[in-house]
Amino acid sequence: MTSRPKSAFSRLPQPKAEPDLTSLSGIKQALPVRHLLLLFCVMAAAFFLLAPRLDSLSYGLVDPSFNYAVNNAAASGEAFGSQFISTYGPLGYLVSNYLPQNVHKVMAALALYVLFLGIGVYAFARLYVKDPKARWLAAGGLVYALSMGSSLEPEWGYLSLFLVYCFIYMKLAGRKRLLLLTALSAIGGIFLLTKFTLGFAALPTLIILCLLAADGKLIKRAAWALYAVAVYAVVFLALGHHLGITDFTMYIRTGLIESNNFSGAMSLYSEQTAYGTIFTALALLGILFWPLLHGRRTFLRYLFLSPSLLVIWKYAVVRQDAHLLRLLMVAIPVACLMYVSWASRTRRDRQVLCLIVAFSVLAVWGNNLPFSGGGSSLLAVLGSPVNNIEQNNFVEYFNVTKQDSQWAHYSAAGLGGAALPSSMLQQIGRGGVDVFPWETSIIAANNLKWDNRPSPFSFETYDPYLDNINTKFFESKAAPEYIIWHSTGPGSVGGIDGRHVLWDEPKTFRTVLSRYTLAQSNDSFMLLKKNVAAVPAPSLDQTMSLSAIPATGRWVTLKPYQRSKPLFVQTTIKQSVSDKLTAELIRGKTYFLTLLYANGTVNEYRLIPENTSQGILVNGLPNTWDGLTQFVASRGSTPIDSGQAVVKLKLTDHF
Repeated sequence: MTSRPKSAFSRLPQPKAEPDLTSLSGIKQALPVRHLLLLFCVMAAAFFLLAPRLDSLSYGLVDPSFNYAVNNAAASGEAFGSQFISTYGPLGYLVSNYLPQNVHKVMAALALYVLFLGIGVYAFARLYVKDPKARWLAAGGLVYALSMGSSLEPEWGYLSLFLVYCFIYMKLAGRKRLLLLTALSAIGGIFLLTKFTLGFAALPTLIILCLLAADGKLIKRAAWALYAVAVYAVVFLALGHHLGITDFTMYIRTGLIESNNFSGAMSLYSEQTAYGTIFTALALLGILFWPLLHGRRTFLRYLFLSPSLLVIWKYAVVRQDAHLLRLLMVAIPVACLMYVSWASRTRRDRQVLCLIVAFSVLAVWGNNLPFSGGGSSLLAVLGSPVNNIEQNNFVEYFNVTKQDSQWAHYSAAGLGGAALPSSMLQQIGRGGVDVFPWETSIIAANNLKWDNRPSPFSFETYDPYLDNINTKFFESKAAPEYIIWHSTGPGSVGGIDGRHVLWDEPKTFRTVLSRYTLAQSNDSFMLLKKNVAAVPAPSLDQTMSLSAIPATGRWVTLKPYQRSKPLFVQTTIKQSVSDKLTAELIRGKTYFLTLLYANGTVNEYRLIPENTSQGILVNGLPNTWDGLTQFVASRGSTPIDSGQAVVKLKLTDHF
């Protein structure tokens, strides 16, 4: 039997049946699985991360005033590094936004971050996970892990995402690798304009990545490293110039001072927090040396992680409060990235991963960190992506009007205590003001014109270089007409971390007293008015220079001086090589200066060792708000009772 010949029509390609897009199987038929995975990664990132970044202002807390000042300086076009000095750069509002006029920029930046997070996780899963089914599990876990830091503090999400693309770089070759390196270098330059420590860590990361994580001859890898440095520098200089930086040398120098010198200025250690330090070290050392289990070559390839781990280490062990949560935000995502990236995973790898996570959790537990508002700090980090969903932030993200109204409502409530009396506001008028020691939210609460000193927070002016810059500012014509000096608590003149507020920028304090006069005061604020001409106060001229004080806990008897007048002491603190090395690798020692008065009274205050060379007030040092007000009003000329004169002082140190 012969087969029936096919017609010409039957040989034409037949149209495929349209997929049913109402079912999952139909969607799979319409889209390749890899496209579905990409869509899943982007949508999951958006679901967790698209949350408003417009934080409300408040008075009486350090961080809101600190962040508001950064935002305000950027919005006003101040030159960072010279007119405004901080650890944040002119793009700092991309990390923490406190002004409605920046909300659109922050929304755009966060949308880009979500997009690149989704693409990055997808590319990572495609390159490192062979089993298509396992890619979905790996992608979902990584999106969640990378969302933990971003949901609370975006800068650590930026750092983790940067490292994701570094992992991708190791799997690429040729033109694709060069394009990715260009993008990473440009982002590193942008980091330097956002938060100095992130940008400072990005550059060595890229250099190590080029030299050790790539194949080929050493000369080629070195050329790529130089190319990365060039792109990084060009983006930093060009964008920085556009954003108003006028002195890049000063921007870098002050950034280094701010990032390094806070080691001995922040936090107070105790036996309990020592456990937090130990567990932090174990977690980070576990990440660093885990690749050794896979061989020396693998260990060298993963050394690009070391700069980021060092940044996390310093933040975690120096501050020893909520800053320790940075460990959870970066260590756990990086450990997950490393685990997924192993070509062959063993039981030992799973054990190491569990140990890293366990040590990270124990570090927080060892420090006994309460999270703001109560509850567990651990759950706050792990549940932060879900928290965004619970607050309906994803739905409300593009409702800018609602964000603005909520900001106005909650900020007004939070700034209630910052309202100045009407008599002060009438006297100030439209004159420029600066704020001592740090509550810049007073500017926002009273709609004042802020003529800020370059280093605008006393607690962050813990270096003679910064203190001298502020001094020159108040000696110049740019000095504000008024200064608002606020109490740091009911009747208090204490700084942060056990410090006395007058010891943080001592030379600036003396300059202010010689050039400003107390105009008004109440229980919370002093208003100082600039003198027509500088009138140095004779009562502030008494200074005693001491030889270097050994931190041995022994009393040092002061040489004879006029005890009825204020006394400033200039000295240096001897620090051994091991002390300096410890400060670089772990944290600086905590110094305290104890004052013994003639009547037997003893007062002890935290001391920043770098500032002792500037001359710190010891005799006549006020320890109450009323005492400080009287001291400023008389410019130190009120006679000091003989029983309240300082006769000895003692320096002690703790680690």
